[in-house]
Amino acid sequence: MRTILIARFFAFSLSACTLMPFGLCQGPARILPYDGSGTMQAVAKLLEEGHVSRHAVDDTVSNHAFDAMFHALDPQRLIFLQSDLDQLGSERNQLDNYLRAGDLNFALRVQKLFDQRLREASERALQWLAIEPNFSVDESLSTDFKASGFASSTDSLNDRWRRRVKLDRLRLDYDKVPVDKAKQRLTSRYRRMAISESSPVLATSQFLAAIVSGYDPHTTYFAPRAAEEFAIRTRLNYEGIGAVLSDENGRAIIKSLMDGSARFSKEVQAGDVILAVGKDDGSAMEPVEGWPLGDIVDRIRGPRGTFVRLQLAADGKPPRIVTLERLKTQLADEFATGNIFDEGSERIGWIDLPGFYADPEGGHSSTSDVARLLADFRRRGVTSVVLDLRANGGGLLSESVSLTGLFLASGNVVRVEDSEGQINRHDDRDRRLAWQGPLLVLTSRLSASASEILAGAIQDHGRGLVIGDTTTHGKGTVQAVIDVANYPLRRGDRPSGALKLTIQQFYRPGGDSTQLRGVHADVVVPAWTESVTKGESADDTALPFRSIRPLVKGETVARNAALVIQLAHASAARVEKSPEFATVLRANEARLKQQGRYEIPLKRSTYAAYRTATKIALIDDDVAAEPEHYRVEVCRIARDYTQAMRAGQLGSADLPAG
Repeated sequence: MRTILIARFFAFSLSACTLMPFGLCQGPARILPYDGSGTMQAVAKLLEEGHVSRHAVDDTVSNHAFDAMFHALDPQRLIFLQSDLDQLGSERNQLDNYLRAGDLNFALRVQKLFDQRLREASERALQWLAIEPNFSVDESLSTDFKASGFASSTDSLNDRWRRRVKLDRLRLDYDKVPVDKAKQRLTSRYRRMAISESSPVLATSQFLAAIVSGYDPHTTYFAPRAAEEFAIRTRLNYEGIGAVLSDENGRAIIKSLMDGSARFSKEVQAGDVILAVGKDDGSAMEPVEGWPLGDIVDRIRGPRGTFVRLQLAADGKPPRIVTLERLKTQLADEFATGNIFDEGSERIGWIDLPGFYADPEGGHSSTSDVARLLADFRRRGVTSVVLDLRANGGGLLSESVSLTGLFLASGNVVRVEDSEGQINRHDDRDRRLAWQGPLLVLTSRLSASASEILAGAIQDHGRGLVIGDTTTHGKGTVQAVIDVANYPLRRGDRPSGALKLTIQQFYRPGGDSTQLRGVHADVVVPAWTESVTKGESADDTALPFRSIRPLVKGETVARNAALVIQLAHASAARVEKSPEFATVLRANEARLKQQGRYEIPLKRSTYAAYRTATKIALIDDDVAAEPEHYRVEVCRIARDYTQAMRAGQLGSADLPAG
């Protein structure tokens, strides 16, 4: 699995945050010796005093954490034996006490046991790889791992590994990888399993992750390095060389170059292997081959204006040493972007908004970037706007409020309720509009949190249409990112890292939370995202749906029921005639069936049939990101909506086109 220098798909998704302590983002020099005990106690205090549920750290939390910890370490039930859990089971109700006391002993013992079992698993895998499997035997591998449970004996675990290795061989065989190369690739993979990254930081992080997971799906503890990555995702900038790294068989590869010093150096190319890293002071360079990618990143990053030396190697060329200046690098591909599409006589301005972000130092925020795009649209004669939130997992609460205000003359955007039951309003108080014309908010099952705040407010105020997947993700909570260092319990404690803590639940202007239910589309357009996730409601720790007194009725111009039905019927008629949409619908159906399939055949002939039958369910991200037929249909809905408004079908002139 690719690991990215800037954590491009980090846990920032699906969050609406009220606080980002930028002090967490000062680079490796900020990270002090790790105080696991003090960190545990600080987290316990923050959970009890700050979480919206006000749930005590008790035996219920301890029981959940015990199971969650082993599930996270061994999700496929290939590492631990049931006897391991049984031996530790007497402590199942003690984890809350260990947390309060700052006692690391249990976490360290579990990590030590995990490392031992991981080495044993590596040996098992290599032993089975040395034996040629019989691909004519009619057997299967179960992927219903929770139902399978942990292995009851070493014989049972051996058989699981026999089947697992056989499946790995079958997959490569189906992909026509030669046998010798397949064995070489798998040997490298299985040997790397035994490489341990054990440390008190890792043990504490795993323990805390298990504890906080019982509160809700979005409360998360970040160790210092992970906290840095999270902050980068919110600022959309960091200080480094402007490169994306990946780990390939223990080697750090420069996968691509971003806007930064590396891009402007002819000496650095995508595909280069990093052999060593050093300071620009003549000191010896440190070989980094086989290092965890995060440790290499720590060596490379640093304050802007300083320099780092890299020893690089490329295929067929001798190693070379380059010196690069660290600069502030903005993640420009995460900023809002705009395009204009013509659909008949209408001009549709399309804004792709990946997240709700703010980088005051870099002069960017989602609100200011979208405002600039809307000003350009007005100058270029755009008649309607599509705000694309399909891949927008959330971001800053303040940005979701201010950006929604670009489309509202005034009024409530969202209300938030804290752990004390106090409800606070976040209103648009600026009566100026950046866009008065027809607005379509495009959503998917992946649109969450801050995206749902905007979509829900636009829908409740009748300011525009919500189109896309049947509903959004269904995350109706707000998180604060808290610097744990600010909450020591005892003098001399040095807690560190960050706690992303669910502190509030939010409510639409119409009174409903988006929690579990999401924001339902006015017009549904079939897409692959409909079948890739069940959303928040599928998580057993999700907080319940709630509603409060409505502020608006949601029966205004844009939600005229007759018009919505008319637009939906017209779109459905076009979709029904489209072979491209027919393919999408078949793929969604196949994917949903595949989600309930827990047995993978291990016989060569039946495995080939299995792969052929399920091939249609696979997603090609490059193709699925923006298929032409989808864009065209959305533009046609925008055209129909705009022309209906211009014709006065809505009986109001409140929203003039353009």
